[in-house]
Amino acid sequence: MGFRRRSSYGRSASSGELGYLELPTPGVANVGSANSDRVDAPDFHIKGGFYDGSITVTLTSQTVGASIHYTHDASEPTLTNGLDYEGPITVNAVSSSSGTVIRARAFLGGMIPSKGKAHTYLIN
Repeated sequence: MGFRRRSSYGRSASSGELGYLELPTPGVANVGSANSDRVDAPDFHIKGGFYDGSITVTLTSQTVGASIHYTHDASEPTLTNGLDYEGPITVNAVSSSSGTVIRARAFLGGMIPSKGKAHTYLIN
């Protein structure tokens, strides 16, 4: 399950500034504001996999000041969907054979949101 976000580099039609544009518009005028960069994607300090008991997953981003949003239902995290990361996430055994999927993205004003990352945890 991948993230479909793409970006481009160009001149904002509204401000004339050069920067990263969240929505590529090949062949037509650019839309949206120019951003200085993309936020660094979150790092998972315990990788997905099989575990014999509950685990605690920590998320970080190399971008200073970025906020991390995550989901544990495999939906895409956005500023309006998911939970604000405020500390370690405890992953417990679930009755489903699909395990627990944690997806995360990082956000910071004036920058394009990070690419997403996802890890699947299967707990006995």
